[in-house]
Amino acid sequence: TKLEKVFSLINEKSVPQKCEIMAGLISDIDRKINTNRKGILRDASIISEVLKIENYEIATYKTLCTFARNLKEKDSVKILHEILNQEKEVDEKLFEIMETMMYEFGNTYELENV
Repeated sequence: TKLEKVFSLINEKSVPQKCEIMAGLISDIDRKINTNRKGILRDASIISEVLKIENYEIATYKTLCTFARNLKEKDSVKILHEILNQEKEVDEKLFEIMETMMYEFGNTYELENV
C-alpha cells in the first residue's frame, strides 16, 4: 500500500496497532445499524458517523504530511499528500450523499405533513 511505501522510504517497519478511537466510532456505527429503523434518517446518521472517521483520517494525514515535510522527506510527503487528497475526496462525496438524503427527507416530510 501507499502507507507501507512511506514506511519503506524512511526505513521503518509498519506495525499495525489498534486505535481505540476508531474502534469506538465503528462501534457507534454498528449500534446505529442495529438499533435504528431502516430509512433515510438512519442512513444519514450512519454516514455522519463515517464522516467522523474520515475527518479523523484527514487530521492524521495532515499531521503526517507536516512531519514529513519538516523532516525533508519529499517522497514521503508526496505519497502522504496523495492519501490525504483521497480522504478529502471521500469526505466530500459522503457529505454530498448525506446532504442529498436529508434534502429528500425534508421534501418527503414536508409533503406528508401538509
